[in-house]
Amino acid sequence: MNGDHVVNLNGHKFKFSARDIVYGVCLFLSIVGIYFSSTNRIDRNGRSIEENDKRDDAQDAKIASMDTNGTHRSHEIDTSQQQTLDYHAKQLDQLNNRFSEFGPKLDKLDQNVLWLMGKQLEGRK
Repeated sequence: MNGDHVVNLNGHKFKFSARDIVYGVCLFLSIVGIYFSSTNRIDRNGRSIEENDKRDDAQDAKIASMDTNGTHRSHEIDTSQQQTLDYHAKQLDQLNNRFSEFGPKLDKLDQNVLWLMGKQLEGRK
């Protein structure tokens, strides 16, 4: 029977050899390995999800503190800022008034320069 073993079970005869035993052991070990690797991956993903949740909670707390202390109040202006804004607005109004005063003077100067250029061109002819 060159290495074949026969097992009698409920009147049925089963033959198996050393190759079948090795195959069964390899199959069993591969199933156990797949189980442990998938369990490890699931555990690692679970830990990663927990860490992300902790990071999200910390970020939410930081955002909440920024909302109460910073971003919602950033549009509020104190008196010194308001005084500075008023001062700069006043300066801009003064500059605009000066530029509007210079407008007619510049137009007249432009006309005079054009007249002089015309006279100079007439003198060359």
